[in-house]
Amino acid sequence: MRAAIHVELPEAPPQTYLAWVDWWRNVERVIRRLESMTSAGRAERVEGPMLLHGPVPGYVSRVFLEEMRRQASHAEQCGNESVAPVLRADPRMLWDAVTLLEDQARWLDGWLEDGVVSARLGLSFPGWRVELLRGRVVTSIREQIRRDLHRTSTRGPVPFTPTRRRGSPVLTLVETGETDDALAHQLA
Repeated sequence: MRAAIHVELPEAPPQTYLAWVDWWRNVERVIRRLESMTSAGRAERVEGPMLLHGPVPGYVSRVFLEEMRRQASHAEQCGNESVAPVLRADPRMLWDAVTLLEDQARWLDGWLEDGVVSARLGLSFPGWRVELLRGRVVTSIREQIRRDLHRTSTRGPVPFTPTRRRGSPVLTLVETGETDDALAHQLA
């Protein structure tokens, strides 16, 4: 088994990390409702990535998000304007976790574009600040894992080679300095 690594997530206001965790918890509730509707025969089968079940979604829900929530809450209670949560985990699990974050974003984008989830089940886009942070977190974790693999590969065999899954591109939002309303107006 590969040694755990420490990764530092990008610095952001604690409120943005907390909003991300709250939004993800709402996503989990919506998916559970969709699953229960599917099992009761009241809806079509829910197709999409395994966002709730299995070791990686369990890690994201119980460890990754909870550690972000804990560190962001502490920073907020201390009056800090920003926080850069630190996670310690197996690099393969972290790699799979950020792949899950990308899968989740693509899957939900499709549902939200159709208006099905937001209109019937109460789920909306997470907001551009959360989306921007999610993209920065994915990029940062991948870069830190690659650096660690490169550094440790000189000492022995590389335990795994992270590869980018094929699929549709992930939208990454760019900070414009404008308010959310101004950004929405430009997209209209």
